[in-house]
Amino acid sequence: MRRISIGCGKAISTKNQVFKGQAANDAVPVGFVELGARTAFSGLSIHGAVTGRTYAHLARGWPGSGTPESVVARTAAFEGGVVGITDLGTVAGVVRAFREGQKQHVRVVVGCEIPFTEGSLWVHVANAQGYANLCAFLTKSRQNRPKEESHFSLSLLCRHAEGLWVTVLPGLLFATIPLLQKHFGTRLSASLYAHDVPEDAAVLYWARRLFEQFRIPPLATARPFLVDSDELETHHILTCIRQNQSLSDAAHSLLPNAQARLCHTQEIKERAKAWRSKWPKMPCPLERSVMVAQHCSFELSQLQWAFPADVPVGVSSQDELRARVYAGACERYSVDTYGEVPAKVKKQIAHELELVSELKVSNYFLTVHDIVRLARQKNILCQGRGSAANSVLCFCLGITAIDPVRMDLLFERFISKERGEPPDIDVDFEHERREEVIQAIYEKWGRAHAAMVCEVISYRGRSAIRAVGKALRFSDDSLAKISDVMLRTSLGDLTPERLALLELEESPSALQHLMHLARRIQKYPQHLGVHVGGFILTQAPITTVAPVEPARMPNRTVLPFDKDDVEALGLFKMDVLGLGMLTCIRKALQLVQRHHGRHLSLASIPAEDPKVYDALCRADTLGVFQVESRAQMAMLPRMKPRTFYDLVVEVSIVRPGPIQGGMVHPYLRRRSGEEPIVYPHPDLEPILKRTLGVPIFQEQVMKLAIVGAGYTPGEADQLRRDMAAWKKKGGLYKHRARLLAGFAERGISEEFAKKLYLQVVGFGEYGFPESHAASFSILVYASAWLKVHYPAHFAAALLNSQPMGFYSPAQIISDLQRHDVRVRPACVQHSQWDSILETSSCEAGVALRLGLRLVRHLSSRVGHNLVLHRERHGPFLNRRDLDRRLNLDARSLKSLSKSGALDCFYVHRREAIYDGRKETLPLLAMLPASDAHLPLKTPSALDVLKWDLETTQFSLDDHPVSHVRHLLQTKSVSPLPPNLKTVLEKSRHGQQVDILGLVIGRQRPGTASGTCFVTLEDESGLANVIVWPSDFEKWRTILKESPFLWTRGRIEKKDNSVHVIANDMMGFKGQQDVVSAAQGRFFR
Repeated sequence: MRRISIGCGKAISTKNQVFKGQAANDAVPVGFVELGARTAFSGLSIHGAVTGRTYAHLARGWPGSGTPESVVARTAAFEGGVVGITDLGTVAGVVRAFREGQKQHVRVVVGCEIPFTEGSLWVHVANAQGYANLCAFLTKSRQNRPKEESHFSLSLLCRHAEGLWVTVLPGLLFATIPLLQKHFGTRLSASLYAHDVPEDAAVLYWARRLFEQFRIPPLATARPFLVDSDELETHHILTCIRQNQSLSDAAHSLLPNAQARLCHTQEIKERAKAWRSKWPKMPCPLERSVMVAQHCSFELSQLQWAFPADVPVGVSSQDELRARVYAGACERYSVDTYGEVPAKVKKQIAHELELVSELKVSNYFLTVHDIVRLARQKNILCQGRGSAANSVLCFCLGITAIDPVRMDLLFERFISKERGEPPDIDVDFEHERREEVIQAIYEKWGRAHAAMVCEVISYRGRSAIRAVGKALRFSDDSLAKISDVMLRTSLGDLTPERLALLELEESPSALQHLMHLARRIQKYPQHLGVHVGGFILTQAPITTVAPVEPARMPNRTVLPFDKDDVEALGLFKMDVLGLGMLTCIRKALQLVQRHHGRHLSLASIPAEDPKVYDALCRADTLGVFQVESRAQMAMLPRMKPRTFYDLVVEVSIVRPGPIQGGMVHPYLRRRSGEEPIVYPHPDLEPILKRTLGVPIFQEQVMKLAIVGAGYTPGEADQLRRDMAAWKKKGGLYKHRARLLAGFAERGISEEFAKKLYLQVVGFGEYGFPESHAASFSILVYASAWLKVHYPAHFAAALLNSQPMGFYSPAQIISDLQRHDVRVRPACVQHSQWDSILETSSCEAGVALRLGLRLVRHLSSRVGHNLVLHRERHGPFLNRRDLDRRLNLDARSLKSLSKSGALDCFYVHRREAIYDGRKETLPLLAMLPASDAHLPLKTPSALDVLKWDLETTQFSLDDHPVSHVRHLLQTKSVSPLPPNLKTVLEKSRHGQQVDILGLVIGRQRPGTASGTCFVTLEDESGLANVIVWPSDFEKWRTILKESPFLWTRGRIEKKDNSVHVIANDMMGFKGQQDVVSAAQGRFFR
């Protein structure tokens, strides 16, 4: 172990180093610690460019060009054991540096650069109190201010001085020094650096004056903005992006050279010699850097954190949890005459409670339970998902809806002693009311104890191209063309040859420069957003673990740490997620109760209904949760689900894991009796029996690794983690040889081992644990049951919960009409804002009245006001009465007129449109008003269709295809194809057919090896078209640009699933006014 001398008389240990004191008169000590490294997170929380023309002012605004990880890695490469991170106005990057430091054995000194109006300084954290003070200071500096705006006050910092060391930077007003000395005393230093610029002499002079006048010792630093010298160009482009300037406009404010980089100790020693030649009596600035590093020994691993406890006085959290769990168990399970739950359940409860007690996480379960109770008190539907469904505690507390004892789910998949990590419970709430839950959490625990987790939004292909292109002054047209190509390819695949096809105005060399810089900034942080629902709650003030800042969304506050950061710090995150189907189900159940007096809940919906499974087997699932996609609809008739567990498998099997592992077809063949059920080894039968010898779920893969390949439970959990993160970290490849060798030792075939590994890779793309699939399957069954028994109610709920799911209102309405339910148009005399049910003489007994919310460009405020006026003051007499009472703006009136919502006042719609014009020419305004006008021509069906599509994106009585079918004659297509329903019903397997339809969906999933799935629609129904990869390249432009497709192909019928395999294809745009309106129906 090397010993590096300083003059402080003490020693600190770091990687391969011990800093030890030596004589104070040594000319140049050999120790040095860089305490002022900036990263790409610098300035993310500061709005706007830093103004000023001096080097000191410009330096305040420069970002760092490296990631926190690269700063630590470079320090390790220099054999340095300590580095300080001082990003401008934020500590967002320190946890990433800390995580990398643990790997590299580098200690990270937590710090931050604070820009005041009087100048800038670095703040470094000495201990836990100092960290809490820095977090509190940053929090108060942003309190009650818009996102990215701060007011840093020197007096506020002085009130939080305990546990902090300060290094002042050149440019700080000398008048502030007495105040700093009063509060920081000997914990005050003056930075000293040289960047080979004319201002270097001024920096040295400034540091000398501070020492001679105030006895503030100099502290050596490279003041690095770069990790390495080859990052200068990257730094320039990042500076331009942050300051919203072009490279040419920002030339005077860019870092002039690459001297401001992380330096080896030897290089700093050379600079120190130069300083000493001009200041012979200079105190050793390198020594000061090591001494400050020694005193700033705080590490993030030292954070003390506790979850809030809301329990009665005198009752422990564990006892309260036990009481709540057993109370819930008596409701969930049948109890015997002595009030005891089944022995198996009781044993599992005891096992889980023991582990919860040992890990000291009872408060976490209680808090999640409190949040769920808060939601239910507000009648907000909610349900836990993910691995939490493996826990009988969560089931008894009502957090999850799956009985893990009955389904034999593995509790250790959720939490285990071996992993020693916090549990992670995800709960879905109605997506429209999730904000109510979020605000209720803030209200119950207080903003001083609750905050959301951030999400780091990084530059990706398109955003990197646009940001760099703007800085390089590329034309908007060129950037738009490149961005359009980026929708279908990655930045790495964007070759010069492909760019040349775009015929851009910029030169090839300029384009190459753009690509080079865009690739350099890929994955760099762009800004901090809010995590989809992650919450951190604390017993002590939350500023003891992190600073808090306002989010852009009103009434939300957020930590600058993302989900990986909080996990690294050992904080418990609770996810408050939004799920549209919960909103839809709640609204549908309310409609059922309102119109039929039948009170139902998720738990009381009749189970195992044959009619529900009949509909699922027919793939009659448009709008049904999780099984409405093109791939799921194709799978359902082959799967033929007849039980709830079949749904669990169905939800999971159409995922990259089972597909890439080649598990789908063997499972289907075994299920249909075409293939015998065999097991790779007798020891694996208990694991694979429920899925017919084929692994489908993540838990099965983990168990197979333990039983079949000799993994320990901890190693199997690491396999799960590597599956989840392999795209980011590539940690899966090390498991391949281990799995193959382990299976071979136990006599399990190599073929099975290779398939399992492919499935492991597929799970890295996306795969379900069994518990998660089971939780989702409850919603699959509930939504399917509602669709079967109450189709109008379910469709109304879907329409009133938009946007959600795969399908637009147009497809939902068309599907309802195919189920023989009458749909009535939106009308100002009858419609509510939401779609409602009305009595009808049709077989269903109800009709669906469309809501005003489906009229485009009609705001919620105008729509609700219209309904309120009608209900309070009676129906509208005519359009003029409507306008007089509401004083509608021209846009709203035009939308109502064109959509048909005013048809009740007129003979035909053209009259409504004409009468709905609010603009009056100035000369005509002086003429007396008259109700008389010339009769208007009755609009054609095409006119009405065009207005329908323009204002609602659907038509109840017509379809665009009916107006373009005749155009096939001009394309020499004869005879004209009949409607899709006729073709699909009357054609036999293998028959060649012609079809025509409007494209409503295109999908090229990564698991399909380039195959494209196209969904066509006409007035009769839908058709699914398969385009093989070779044909896709041939028809790429047609598939991308044509709203209508004529396809000649071969019918493929199997297990009630019908597809058309395309052999030929032709696209045409039809009548432009219909096309332009119809294009609004496209999705995906």
